Amino acid sequence: MSDPVRVLIVDDSLLVRTALEQGLSSVPGISVVGTAADPYQARDMLVRLRPQVMTLDIEMPRMDGLTFLRRLLPQWPIPVIMVSSLTERGADSTLQALAIGAVDFIAKPTASISGSLHAMIGELAEKIRAASTITHLPVEPVCMTKDVRPQSQAASSLLTPALSRRLQAIAPPKLIAIGASTGGTQALHTILSVLPSDMPPIVAVQHMPPAFTTMFAQRLDATCKLRVREARDGDEIANGDVLIAPGGQQMRIIGNGGRLRVRISEDGLVNGHQPSVEPLFVSCVPIARWVTA
Repeated sequence: MSDPVRVLIVDDSLLVRTALEQGLSSVPGISVVGTAADPYQARDMLVRLRPQVMTLDIEMPRMDGLTFLRRLLPQWPIPVIMVSSLTERGADSTLQALAIGAVDFIAKPTASISGSLHAMIGELAEKIRAASTITHLPVEPVCMTKDVRPQSQAASSLLTPALSRRLQAIAPPKLIAIGASTGGTQALHTILSVLPSDMPPIVAVQHMPPAFTTMFAQRLDATCKLRVREARDGDEIANGDVLIAPGGQQMRIIGNGGRLRVRISEDGLVNGHQPSVEPLFVSCVPIARWVTA
């Protein structure tokens, strides 16, 4: 039997710290080794307690979570899960944290904390387990706008000569479908930022709540040669487009007379997520001869 994942909770709210500690302590395979009210306490606990995963609030006294991340990760690489409010400001700060090197995020419990906590703990536990398996953490990748970005070295490392020859021998797909979860935001950025503007259309599901997906798409659009935006129901898919599934809704692809369109619907959670990767991939089965997933 493997040892439990050691977790450090960092949040300036005593209520949130207590709720997370009690909730996670009841989950088999997870051990909360400490809680900290600010980054200075967290720094000392990291050295003393050696956690494997850290949850981190964004807005804290003395030092905010983003500043702490920038200072911490180059010296002490540890998977960090941001605990964020579901607001536009919270979404922007969370996406900044993911760009700095945080591996994932989760929405902070609402004002009626007892009602939302149970649903949150299961999701957070899943993210903690996934984060504990990460062995390489990206630190503050350089984000440049599409008009000034040079040819990335990442492109040459992703597309080796052997892989390029294999890809050239394959008929190009009419559609590329991507699904991403923990760590997926940075993976999507890494992939999309090196692709040319004449790619076949791409549809992507990233597990995110509604307040986040629009801003996530805008950030990708600013740094990629491809046109990136949040998908809308009925969108026709065109070359050079990247459509991101909107938060709180499911995205599917439908084929009609050789044309591909997006279908957006509120069907509820699938495997605990909305949007979920599964509805997208299942919808691609009837048009599989056109799709790379």
